Amino acid sequence: MDRILSKVWNSRYGKYLLPLSFCVGNLINVIFYYLGLAFQDNIARQTGFVIGNVLFASVAFLALLSTLRFGHLKLKSLLPLGLVLLFFAGCYIRALIRFGFTGTWTHHAGQFVFFSFPAFCAGVYMAQRRYEAAFFEGLEQFGLFAAPAALIYFNGAVFNCNPFNYGRDLGIINYMSFSYTLMPFLLAMVFQFLDGKPFSLFGRTLRHPQRLRCILIALFWIAIIASGTRGTYFCVVGFCICLVFSSCLHRESRQRSAILSAAMTFVLCFNIFVYAPQGFGTWRMASFLQGVSKGELVTSKEDPKVSDKIDDLVKADGNQQITNLPNAPAEPNTPSEPDAPSQEDSTEENIQIGSRGTLFKLAVKEFQKLPITGIGPMGYTVKYGMYPHNIPLELLCETGLAGFITLMLLIFWAVINLLRSGWKQKYVRYFFLFLTAYMVQANISGDLWYFSPLLCALGYGLALPNEKCETVPVPGTPAKDVATFMDRA
Repeated sequence: MDRILSKVWNSRYGKYLLPLSFCVGNLINVIFYYLGLAFQDNIARQTGFVIGNVLFASVAFLALLSTLRFGHLKLKSLLPLGLVLLFFAGCYIRALIRFGFTGTWTHHAGQFVFFSFPAFCAGVYMAQRRYEAAFFEGLEQFGLFAAPAALIYFNGAVFNCNPFNYGRDLGIINYMSFSYTLMPFLLAMVFQFLDGKPFSLFGRTLRHPQRLRCILIALFWIAIIASGTRGTYFCVVGFCICLVFSSCLHRESRQRSAILSAAMTFVLCFNIFVYAPQGFGTWRMASFLQGVSKGELVTSKEDPKVSDKIDDLVKADGNQQITNLPNAPAEPNTPSEPDAPSQEDSTEENIQIGSRGTLFKLAVKEFQKLPITGIGPMGYTVKYGMYPHNIPLELLCETGLAGFITLMLLIFWAVINLLRSGWKQKYVRYFFLFLTAYMVQANISGDLWYFSPLLCALGYGLALPNEKCETVPVPGTPAKDVATFMDRA
């Protein structure tokens, strides 16, 4: 076993582990799209997706074991890392006891095992191997594989000829998933552009790297704008604000970061307020901005009577789904057939809830009902058929103050480590800024129980050494890899 772990620890491909944790599932779907197998869901696409993610999860777990065996993790790092895993394991056990093997539990557990836990492992591995610079290089290289898909999507949006879901999806990759697929590549290329680094692919250095990055940044950003995913808009704009602030604070790349951030913000505002091709989804911002002007958070069409039923919904039993019922008839008052059971007795009202404002209100009231222990992990989704789209509120209403304080202390610990190391180490700071986009996502569309960026940030932040330390190769490391270790140290 030591021999296997030694190979994993010393592998030259280990630097791609963390970049893949942000994009492996999405890239698999994109590759199948290129092969013509993701226009509609099918067994070939499903099988390839499952196999690819299982293999990645297995490698990530081996990377964690190799870190525990050959890394420099001390007790003060092992303790909080163990608490993170105990917290999520305890919550999943509590949800299983409370609700049983529901579709919600199995879905969340599968997502956690094959997406969140591998991201946690990759974060711990990268913190010990100090692969921060390689992280952005890897994402930039993977971004080239997604560029044709972005070009296809952009073309379909400009000419309004995308045939999937009213021009918003790319085969089975829906508009929201597609925008979040492109986001990490976009952010990584921004950092690489600021540093002006060479652009390498398969060992070959590409010509005119800065021009190529400008083209790809523009392509990815416009494709994201075309998707109409408001969450990604806020994530990228929030990232740009933090980037400019950090550049001014540390007095590095101030002009480039300010110009690039201003240009990206201008393009977004122009497409929202001035002009956008017919196939662009920027029209989705209209209802949101209209609601904000009235002091309301409206993100989707919803029955106006829902607001009057919030208190009754909160009082209802939480052991079964009471809203967003998938099988309930749309018109419950339709006359029944002769000799059929009465609809009044056999049918529930199908209350559809999707607006963020309503979801947030329900989460706050559920917390107020059980402020100490909460309604139980995943209880909100079990009851309402949809998660709150806000991780702090989800944590409060489902685990109460007991769970909220526990996890927030661990997050605070990780953030302090990141800020302390990032103040002196540029690429640690870059990785923290990269995560700020996902911090925004966590507050507008993230789901706590399988939010991979959160687990990655916890793994990396809690395992990060307080000071820059040398990584010593284990016995049996090839000479060429020893040189790599010395360069990195």
